[in-house]
Amino acid sequence: MPVIYRFIMTDDNINDGGNTLKQAQLIMLRLLTVVDEICQKNDIRYWLDSGTLLGAVRHGGFIPWDDDLDICMPRKDYYKFLELANKELPSDIFLQTKKTDPTFPSFYTKLRDNNSTIIERFEGGRDIKFHQGIFIDIFPVDFVDDTDEFISYKRLLNKDYKHKQATNTIKKVKAYLKKYYAEVKVKIIGKESLINSINKKYINSDGEYVIKGVELDYESIIEKNKVFPLKKTKFCNIDFFAPNDTHTYLKNMYGDYMKLPEESDKISHAELLMPFEQCNKVKKDL
Repeated sequence: MPVIYRFIMTDDNINDGGNTLKQAQLIMLRLLTVVDEICQKNDIRYWLDSGTLLGAVRHGGFIPWDDDLDICMPRKDYYKFLELANKELPSDIFLQTKKTDPTFPSFYTKLRDNNSTIIERFEGGRDIKFHQGIFIDIFPVDFVDDTDEFISYKRLLNKDYKHKQATNTIKKVKAYLKKYYAEVKVKIIGKESLINSINKKYINSDGEYVIKGVELDYESIIEKNKVFPLKKTKFCNIDFFAPNDTHTYLKNMYGDYMKLPEESDKISHAELLMPFEQCNKVKKDL
């Protein structure tokens, strides 16, 4: 893979990243170009998602106040990417999962830039052990058919973990699991084991709906034929993959997505962005 050089910005070059947010966005854009190259080389499907896709359609790139970047992959492609990434990623990019960074609190994947730092709002004032480089999020999606019941038990399961409900809720969860996964004996011993057991069923599914799940909180559902075949769309003047019917995809997610939010709703994820400050975990590991 050819080396993609890190963006170098100066304060007087405002249009090309002369403020902190734009510098961070260029770092994220570089991470995305690396993912795109790995995926095209290895026939891995991905597409721009959430605010990143919205930014592409409404702004031609990043939403001006946005400080994150999201993409999706079908679960089979997602696992293939994880297998290949450590071999193909440049040395200054860290693949962050619970396996590669055990104190990382999430069950999806982030790609982190080693030479920068982001402190998210929920991290402020805390002693964070995991890698905190500027990142992009990679979410797996599943293909399902029986969406109503699928969503029903997913939400039930998520509710139980969030609110620590009574034992009879656990019994209901187990009943759902028994119905849909009779061949999988799942013990309620932890969120990660549940996610892994539940989702194995869907790796090769030919279901007609695409469902995006983040830590068992399954909310986004759309017909597969609205997503595939993927098409190219411009993001910061570069072609990346997007859902085929971006209008329906975004309307399903945001409603009137072309309407700009009120100023009070233009909220960023970061408490602090430091595009040229190597993250503490990288410093400790050197």
